[in-house]
Amino acid sequence: MAGGCATQDELRHVSRSLDTKITTVQDTVSGFQESLEKEIESRREIEDAIKSVRKNQANVNADIIQLRDELQRVRGALEEVQARALQEGAGSLDPETGDIRELLKDTEARIQSLEAELGTARDRPRAEKKTSASAPEKPPDSETLYSEAYGLFKEGKYGDSRDKFRKFLEMFPETEYSDNAQFWIGESFYFEGEYEKAILEYQKVIQDYSQGSRVPNSLLKQALSFEKLGDTSSARLLLQRVVSDFPGTTAAESARSKLLELQ
Repeated sequence: MAGGCATQDELRHVSRSLDTKITTVQDTVSGFQESLEKEIESRREIEDAIKSVRKNQANVNADIIQLRDELQRVRGALEEVQARALQEGAGSLDPETGDIRELLKDTEARIQSLEAELGTARDRPRAEKKTSASAPEKPPDSETLYSEAYGLFKEGKYGDSRDKFRKFLEMFPETEYSDNAQFWIGESFYFEGEYEKAILEYQKVIQDYSQGSRVPNSLLKQALSFEKLGDTSSARLLLQRVVSDFPGTTAAESARSKLLELQ
């Protein structure tokens, strides 16, 4: 009986010991799983933050190009006023010249501010090109293809850039960069002086990406394209829409200035 009791005690002891070890292991696994889930969530947040930063960079680049276009228009207006003053033999330039000079300085300051905001991130497309070149057989990912297309645009290779952006939209029609890609296609035609084609491409941004951030700029550039074509009535209507529908945006500020210019 004593031997039998000792065996039962030993079994109970072993059972309790196993229960304790199982509980410890379960707690460890539970803690590890919780830690892993937090790590996964943290990485997702980081990836989302990176995507947001990259899209913001693309938006700032768009603002810089828009401001440079505005700067070119202001310089042209200043040259016209100065030429008129010289022809009229005026001893000094009229107050309109001072206003234009102030607008010119303001626009240049805004461009410098936006370029400073981009910082060293402006060099990122070239770095991604090297990465993609190391694996030529691998299909390009969305960010690499977008960066290559935008790099060509910045170099003034508008036709090549347009082809890349169209390829991007064929492969990745529903990404955070898609509305920007379509906008740059419109811009490529605009800078080539193909204003009718630019208007049609901007319209695709407005229709296909109506909730995107490029809609105000697309409407603005449609207005500027109509003005280039001599259709100031359509230009005014679009400018008024930008001001009323998108108050507080850079596009609305530019549209308001352009409306005053067209009066």
